[in-house]
Amino acid sequence: MPLLFYYLFWVGFSAVYFLLGMLYFPGCDIRVLLGIIIPLGWVSAFVVIMIWSTERKKQEDEKALKKKEQERKKLGYPGGPANHFIGVTADGGWLYMYPDSLVFKPEEERKAKNEVSIKYSEIAEVKPGAVNTLWISSKKGNTETFAVYENKLWVKRIRKKLSEAG
Repeated sequence: MPLLFYYLFWVGFSAVYFLLGMLYFPGCDIRVLLGIIIPLGWVSAFVVIMIWSTERKKQEDEKALKKKEQERKKLGYPGGPANHFIGVTADGGWLYMYPDSLVFKPEEERKAKNEVSIKYSEIAEVKPGAVNTLWISSKKGNTETFAVYENKLWVKRIRKKLSEAG
């Protein structure tokens, strides 16, 4: 939302509180009302805007998640939200199981980051880690770490692909 909208919202709250203060405290000095009512209006408007913004962000996140799920279903390959760990940092995105490889695609705002693709023929070992992590060791000695939901199910599916790949 534009800053002007927030400003007008706060001014409107302050005006309403000021009018209510004049109605409930008719003999009160206007300076006292301004000193109490205006900050009260600003604080309450701030709280309302923060709650509204949080709810709006939740709705946007749900829409984005549904869009990703529809994209995954359209592709016809299993996948889900994942974080790819590089050292102590993690990039958010989606991990897909394509017929010949695992592919991690970073979120839209992180397009500068490269996708990670691991062919099943290059995987030496896959095992679940603590707290929904997934460790994939390559035959070259590299280890990729992902945080996924239901990591044991991912391990089962990947091991099945490894047995199919021979």
